[in-house]
Amino acid sequence: MATKTTPSKRYPGTYHYLTARGLKRWGAVVDLGRDWTTKKRVQDRREGMLTQDEAVAWQAERRTDRRTGAARIASDQLLGDYLEGWLAGRVARLRPATRYNYRMILNRMRALFPVPLDRLRTADVEAAEQALLVGGFRPTTVRVTHSVLSSALRDAVRMGLIPSNPCDTVDLPAGGPRKPTTWDADQ
Repeated sequence: MATKTTPSKRYPGTYHYLTARGLKRWGAVVDLGRDWTTKKRVQDRREGMLTQDEAVAWQAERRTDRRTGAARIASDQLLGDYLEGWLAGRVARLRPATRYNYRMILNRMRALFPVPLDRLRTADVEAAEQALLVGGFRPTTVRVTHSVLSSALRDAVRMGLIPSNPCDTVDLPAGGPRKPTTWDADQ
C-alpha cells in the first residue's frame, strides 16, 4: 500500500509512491464517468507498476476502453429489478393483456432474477431454458420466453447497461409444429 503518493506533473493521473519496503512504484487512475444508479463518480485505479511508462500505457489503454465502450461501470442491479423496470417503461405502449403475458413469460425465468445484470452470461440463460424444458414446458414456449427476454436485454445493450446481449448466442431448442389430435369414428 502506498505510504505517500506524489502526482506526476508531466502525466496527469499517474503518480509514484514508496511501498512499505521502500521500493518506488507507479500507479495510475482513470475516470470512467458516473454510475447511473447512484450518480457517483467511478474511477479505475491500478498500482504496483515498475515504471512511469507502464503506468501511462495502462492509463491510455483504459481511456481507449472507455471511449470504445469496453470499460463498463459495474452495476449491482439485478436482472429481476431490471426486468421490472423494463416492463414498467412499456406500460403505456402495451395493452394490459400483453403486459400481463410478458410478466408471466418473464416469471418463468425467475431463477435468473438474483443474477446481477452485468454478470449474466449465455451459459446462465441456456441453463434456465434447459430447466424449463426439463420442467415440462414445450420447446415453443421456451422459444417465446427466450424472445421476450432477448428483447428486454437488447434494450439494456442499447442503454449501455451491458456490452452485449447474452441471448444472442443461445442455442434454442428444436421443435416443430405439434401433431394435431384427430378423433376416429368411435370417439
